[in-house]
Amino acid sequence: MLHPLSREVSRPIDVITLEEQLRQRDKLSRVGGVEVLAVWLVRFPPSRTLAITLDRSRQATLRRLIRTSSEDRRDRLRRAR
Repeated sequence: MLHPLSREVSRPIDVITLEEQLRQRDKLSRVGGVEVLAVWLVRFPPSRTLAITLDRSRQATLRRLIRTSSEDRRDRLRRAR
């Protein structure tokens, strides 16, 4: 699915992210609500967007790991002083 909220035409987006972004921009009702997104799930099965969702999940996990490691290192340095 192409990213409808961006000028980047070729950027893929999963339906969960699409719903979140539409909701944040108060535009979910303008596109027909979650009912329309449910129809999109039928037309664009999760197997097509699964790779996108998994990649974003992996990226989020890596960001949390990096943040936690950085915070832990900072705390250790503070205690060592």
